[in-house]
Amino acid sequence: DYTTSEKRLKELQDLRDQIVELNSPTSEAVSERMETINNNWQGLKPKHDDKLKDLRDKLEKERLKEQLRINFADKAKEYQRWVKEALNNLSGRDFGNDLESVQAYSGTLIASDNQYNNTNDEKKQEVDELWQKLQDLGVSQNRHTFLTDEDINKFHSNLRQGVTDRREAYEAELARQMEMEKLRVQFAKEADEFVEQLTSREQSIKGNAEPDPEKLISQINAE
Repeated sequence: DYTTSEKRLKELQDLRDQIVELNSPTSEAVSERMETINNNWQGLKPKHDDKLKDLRDKLEKERLKEQLRINFADKAKEYQRWVKEALNNLSGRDFGNDLESVQAYSGTLIASDNQYNNTNDEKKQEVDELWQKLQDLGVSQNRHTFLTDEDINKFHSNLRQGVTDRREAYEAELARQMEMEKLRVQFAKEADEFVEQLTSREQSIKGNAEPDPEKLISQINAE
């Protein structure tokens, strides 16, 4: 290689110097040949430097590819775990046990929906950027994970659907509580009217001074 050839060149130069120092008849011819060899060797240096740079660039590119593979695998797996945990949390349906508490939960639900959707988008974007860098470098295999951009898109869609499903469940529970409240109010109104009617009738009976029992019974039944 270049380093070895440099060492051999130095050895030839030392031999040339010894020959010249001894005033050998071949000194001039040896010196001329040494100059030719030296010029040829010097011509190799730019090629050596270019080759070395090319190899270093390729090595750096491979190192970058491997680091991106690892980064993508780590972030993709982290995203997968987060979505799984988030979907489990989103499956909860405890919105309150009466109309007032369910209505009051609306603000909490809106904030939670926004937080899940925003975090979902941010995490996906982070993984997408790593995936795109891998594609730009021509990486098609990743021994660190089986996950691909299709899986990432699916995770994102599943989380969005989980938020939508919980929202629909809340709207259904709110409608149920509103119907129950409507029936409760109707029952209370009709019950009050009925109790008032019974009270009025009781007072009417107590206030009837008819001495004849048969006539009194007829009057009560007619009311």
